[in-house]
Amino acid sequence: MTARIRSWQTRNISFAGRLQLVNAVLMSICTFWMQIFILPKSVIQEINKICRRFLWEGKIHGSKPGYVSWDKVCKTKSKGGLGLKNLQLWNTIAVGKLIWQIDENKDSLWVKWVHSVYIKHQDWWNYRPSRLASWIWRSICSVKKDLEDWNRESW
Repeated sequence: MTARIRSWQTRNISFAGRLQLVNAVLMSICTFWMQIFILPKSVIQEINKICRRFLWEGKIHGSKPGYVSWDKVCKTKSKGGLGLKNLQLWNTIAVGKLIWQIDENKDSLWVKWVHSVYIKHQDWWNYRPSRLASWIWRSICSVKKDLEDWNRESW
């Protein structure tokens, strides 16, 4: 992300142009990784910092505060925001897609592998990962706990 911003810094890009670059390019890079596993909160905060600095100042490094809070910027345009993604929520929802695939027993090779290696004929919603399971698998299962309250019928 910072390499892309360095190449953009040398140009005189308007605020609307920087907003478009943040939304289309930088958020897409994050989205790719967020579909695979839960990013640590410190990483998401750092990504938000980088995006915020580039949006407001056009640089990677800076100390100038934003004109509007980042939470308000991440609201939809109809609610007065700029339409940027709330990365924490987006990460949970993107991994929720994996949980949905496991629950629905899709015919993908990955879901079959998960059922044969980890779940092993247990009920998916009562399954708890062992401490020896991989960090990625434990993070996927931690999102499952967050999503248990949601109505599975509406998925």
